[in-house]
Amino acid sequence: MRTISYKTYLDKIYGCFIGKAVSGNIGAPYEGIKMPLELTFKQEMIDCTLPNDDLDLQVLWLDVLEQKGEHFTVLYLFSGRICRDAQKL
Repeated sequence: MRTISYKTYLDKIYGCFIGKAVSGNIGAPYEGIKMPLELTFKQEMIDCTLPNDDLDLQVLWLDVLEQKGEHFTVLYLFSGRICRDAQKL
């Protein structure tokens, strides 16, 4: 079995998160287009943060895990802070 250090693990997770955030920003204006695209990179593609439902849900789950650990119930999601905050939106 291959092992890596915790620092290397965190670096890989961080790289995945940043890659998903950047690709979400770059691809958001083209979501739903069903044909190959040839895009030229522009700095402004990553200089802003666009709404990204995929990434937002992952950040929400991370928040739940940080608050409750892996042992949380659906009752926490529906009756706790998460539900009340979502209703404000």
